[in-house]
Amino acid sequence: PSDQALLVAVALGLAGYILWCMVRAVLDPFGRGRSMKGLAKRSGNVASALAYMVLLAGTLQILRGAGSPPDDGDWTARLLHAPAGAWLVGGVGVWWIIGPGLLQMVSGWRATFLEEFDNARMGVRERRWAKRIGRVGFTTRGFLFAVVGLLFVVAAMRMNPRATGGIDDAMLALSRYQNGPQLLDVTAAALIF
Repeated sequence: PSDQALLVAVALGLAGYILWCMVRAVLDPFGRGRSMKGLAKRSGNVASALAYMVLLAGTLQILRGAGSPPDDGDWTARLLHAPAGAWLVGGVGVWWIIGPGLLQMVSGWRATFLEEFDNARMGVRERRWAKRIGRVGFTTRGFLFAVVGLLFVVAAMRMNPRATGGIDDAMLALSRYQNGPQLLDVTAAALIF
C-alpha cells in the first residue's frame, strides 16, 4: 500500500479510538459510576482522547500536504518564556512521570487491566498469557511515558524547549546510554505485545 493509504488507515484508527475513549467517558459502558475512582478513570478516558486528537491532527496535517506535524518545542518555548513557565513545563513533566508513567507501570505490575476482560469466557491459559503480555506492555508503555515526562523536566531545568519530545525522542534518548541498543530492542519487543 502507498504511504497515503497507510496514513488514511492510521487517521481512521485514531478517530475510532478517540470515539471509543469518549464513549467510555460519557456513556460509561463498563459501569465505572460516579464515585471518585470511577470519575477518575472516566476523566482518564477524556485525557486519552485529547492526546490522540493531537496525533490525529498531526496525521491529518501530513495528509493535507502541510508537511510534518507541529513541533512540540514551539509551545514549550512559548510556555518557558512566560512567567512561571519553567514551573509549568516542569509540572507537565512531573505529571507525565506520575500520571501516565508510574500509574501505567503499577497497573502493569498489579495486572489491574485484567478487570477489563471477560474472565469467565477465558480459559486458564488465555488468562495467564493475557496477564504476562499485558504486564510487559503496560509496564513498558509506562516506562516510556515516564521518560517523556523526564524530558519535560530536563527542558524546564535547562530552560531549553528543544529538550522535550515524544515517545520517539524518549527512545532516542535511551539509545544514547551504555547498552542502549539492547534496551531499545527489549522496549520495542515489549511494545509489540
